[in-house]
Amino acid sequence: MRVALVVPDHRGHRLAYVAMLVRQARASSVDVIILGTQEGRESDEFTMHLSSYGELNWIAKSELPIRSLLKMAQQLNIDRIIFPDGDKIVSRLILSRLRSSVDIALLIMRPSPARGSLGRPRWAIKSAAIWVLRRRRVKAFNLTSSLKVDVRPYELSDPIDLAIDVPVASEESALFTIGVVGSITRRKNLPIIIEALGLSGQESRLIVAGRIDPDAARELADAIHRSGVGSEQIQIRNQLLTDRDLDLTVAEVDCVILAHSNEGPSGIMGRAAALGTKVLASGALSLKADAANWPDGAIWCELSSASIATAMREISARAKPSPLAVSNSKEFAAKLLGISNGPIE
Repeated sequence: MRVALVVPDHRGHRLAYVAMLVRQARASSVDVIILGTQEGRESDEFTMHLSSYGELNWIAKSELPIRSLLKMAQQLNIDRIIFPDGDKIVSRLILSRLRSSVDIALLIMRPSPARGSLGRPRWAIKSAAIWVLRRRRVKAFNLTSSLKVDVRPYELSDPIDLAIDVPVASEESALFTIGVVGSITRRKNLPIIIEALGLSGQESRLIVAGRIDPDAARELADAIHRSGVGSEQIQIRNQLLTDRDLDLTVAEVDCVILAHSNEGPSGIMGRAAALGTKVLASGALSLKADAANWPDGAIWCELSSASIATAMREISARAKPSPLAVSNSKEFAAKLLGISNGPIE
């Protein structure tokens, strides 16, 4: 069996999913071809997630028209084409009206409607398009939270593979430590968090860990200057985090804060739950659902500095939760590869 992974965008968590697919494919004797860009092949994300796999069959290609992509797949004897970032291909597949002899699988990373006046109409159109694609025998899987209990057949739980052992429970330090971790962009809402830190009136510190983009760095500096929060209360670690770095930071802090309006699964939420680190979630309704599924470890509030400050005081008084069992990458990758039940599912 041979599969092609189409990855025109290497940023964010996309190549981590590719690494999971490559690992499971090799364990199952499945041949993998990756259609990506030269920029992706030379990126830090490639080095972090894929360099340990040795020689990879990476074909540097700009984004191809659907017809050309399917023709190439037939020439390369591909059994299944997988789009790990399937949202971006939905409209192109619909408009192509092609029925391919090659199996096609999509991972829909953003299956929920975005907030705002245009969010729900766009989501309705996208959902209808996905329904049509499924009628055409395209395997379209919705990525869902690793904390969700009732996972449906067309859903895949966001996989969590910890890079460290779950630490032995210990007492929290006197200074309550909050972490904002991962890829640090303006969507992390650092100014609101820093303002909340000042409003909370408690002895606490904030660790910001991850690669910080320039716009977010400017916002962060301005927010610290305006807030009056002491520099000793904020520690900045501006670097690309490996999975091990990420897990060590999540395990180090008393609480991870997720403050954003983006709907969809949060890998940070899943890692925190697996490590037994409290979570203060704010904003997105998907985060509210996660907090409801893990009431011992997470709370949710509205996305405002006053609400977050109140939630900070509340969660700091809670006991450290027990780690939660979450899904790993094996079933996730097997379903996307189509090897759960026989050669092609």
